Amino acid sequence: MDGYEVAIRIHERFASLHERPLVVALTVSADKVTRENCLRVGVDGVLLKPFSLDKMKSVLSELLEKRLSRVVKP
Repeated sequence: MDGYEVAIRIHERFASLHERPLVVALTVSADKVTRENCLRVGVDGVLLKPFSLDKMKSVLSELLEKRLSRVVKP
C-alpha cells in the first residue's frame, strides 16, 4: 500500500465524521505530478523530506488555521 492508498483509506474510514482527520504527505519528490496526485486523493499538505521541526510546525499550523477559520465564522 502506498501513501496515496493510505490517504484514500483514511478518508473512507472517517467518512462518517463531521471533520475528517488532516492528512499530510511526507515525500522526497517535489514534482508537479506528485503534488497533483496528493491533492487528487485528498492530502491536505505536503512535507518534503528531509524536513525540520519548524517546517512541520508551520505546515500543521497553516492547516489547522484553515480548518478553524471554516469552523469558527463570526
